Amino acid sequence: MKGEAAGIGDLERRIAGLEGSHRRLLRLPEVLHAVGVSRSEWYRLIKVGRAPRSIPLGVRIKAWDSLEIERFVVERVAARDKTGSAGVPCRTA
Repeated sequence: MKGEAAGIGDLERRIAGLEGSHRRLLRLPEVLHAVGVSRSEWYRLIKVGRAPRSIPLGVRIKAWDSLEIERFVVERVAARDKTGSAGVPCRTA
């Protein structure tokens, strides 16, 4: 029970840190539109651990956390900026 109480406290701190954010659960079409990849590519990225996993809402219903999707997009832009448009590292003068 002690570990469970600690887990609840950690969850409460994480939720409190999200105040002011617009966290939503996004269904697949909205996720695909936001990240700009096909359905098969999205599931491939999840399988290899490069995209956030879904949150089950029901037996056949899945959604994704909007903040995790936003973080995914930001990380992709940051990776592009590190490597340049051709996929090679940028030189800094």
